[in-house]
Amino acid sequence: MKRIIYLLLIIALSVLTTGCNNTSSEIILYLPQGFESFISFNQETFVPVKSDMIDNFNTRLKELKINSKLVVKTYDNKMALDNKDNFIDLLLERDSNADIVLFDQTYVDQLMPLDSYYKTQEGKDILSYYSDEYIDRLKINGSLYLVPKIVYPLTKQYVQKKDCINDFDYTNILNLTDFLNRIYEKYSVDHNFYISDLAVSQIVSDKYQHIDNSELNPLFLRKSDKKVVNAFEEQEILNVMRLINKLHQAGFTGKGLSYSEYSTMIEKQDSILEFGDDFIFNPDKDNRVYMDKEQYCAPGGLSILKKSNQAEEAFKILWAIYTDKECSSCFQSPKNQTYFGSFDLLGNNYLISSTSNQPDNKLDYYMDLEKQSDVDQSLKYPLLFDLSKEVDKIEQYEEIVSLNRYFDSSTNKNIFKAEHAFDEVAYEKYLQTVREKLKEVGIDKTISNLQEQVDAYGT
Repeated sequence: MKRIIYLLLIIALSVLTTGCNNTSSEIILYLPQGFESFISFNQETFVPVKSDMIDNFNTRLKELKINSKLVVKTYDNKMALDNKDNFIDLLLERDSNADIVLFDQTYVDQLMPLDSYYKTQEGKDILSYYSDEYIDRLKINGSLYLVPKIVYPLTKQYVQKKDCINDFDYTNILNLTDFLNRIYEKYSVDHNFYISDLAVSQIVSDKYQHIDNSELNPLFLRKSDKKVVNAFEEQEILNVMRLINKLHQAGFTGKGLSYSEYSTMIEKQDSILEFGDDFIFNPDKDNRVYMDKEQYCAPGGLSILKKSNQAEEAFKILWAIYTDKECSSCFQSPKNQTYFGSFDLLGNNYLISSTSNQPDNKLDYYMDLEKQSDVDQSLKYPLLFDLSKEVDKIEQYEEIVSLNRYFDSSTNKNIFKAEHAFDEVAYEKYLQTVREKLKEVGIDKTISNLQEQVDAYGT
């Protein structure tokens, strides 16, 4: 009898083990609340997002014989912004099974280099949607750490013609700095419009690449000679800062407006001056005036955590997201499409059927556009840096620079900090103070460390 019971136990364990092997593994992807169109800003954090899109995607994975399922969870973006130096550690403390996260230069040291996976057939399938020139600009220390969003990778500086400045001469505008200088000279005394966003990095993007996506970061890469520089020691950038201060003083930013007044101003789009850099091939936006040459835009994408125990399975999930038409159709909704694609990260817009306002054969169309672009291919410089070893220092630099933030979203009373509209003398004092403090806390050392990455690029 004992022998029979023993045999039955062995058979039972065998069945259980076989069942476990057939069970799908869960690949957990973390995104900020509200990041995708199907994710609410009120989505509960650190729990699976419930969506038909995800269910349909997982059904398709079974058809592709991928023995994994995608689980999407969210976190509060403030958590990431307030904890740049240890965000991934905090995430893993809450969920040690996390596999995929948004790519960020500040935690490259916690991301898996994907070079070996890109050599597989799945990797080659993904790479077929990018030009070699673009991919080359995404390498950090010679390796790729992300699967970039599949989208046209070039932008160009523009200004949009507005009725509120219909007496403005748009001819022969050299760049955004030139444009804003002309605006100030012509309308500083009397104007009925506002400028909603005066980002230094955007205005100088024709000559400088910002090191990361934080406007407070004073570090830039000068494109002409590929040198990492401190913005507060660069005359061209300093002149833009001075211009922004003058525009703020003159009331172009809505200085001193209450929150309700500011909201009304934003709603009244015809009074907002629009400019920046954007994709240049949208026929629906022919009221734009473009200037300078095209430039590669900073990428967004997904990365696999170095501590993931399922890196191979995670990469297959990414392959499915970006190379399978049905998988892409799960996340790319026709109602969210613009001429160049959608703002959703998940899914490959090139694969899904074109909407009425999109060209046919989107991949070929956009690949040809990139080939025909006027981007200066000789200016090969890294779009991306490894900032993981400098994140603490960069936070120090940002704290020093933050003294001059005009916009204050922390209050509903007076959203613009009018006290920061310096007169010319006071502003020069501010610039000098920031310059001195940045040097005191070691910005020159950070510049040297980042310059080593630039110098090693392509060698």
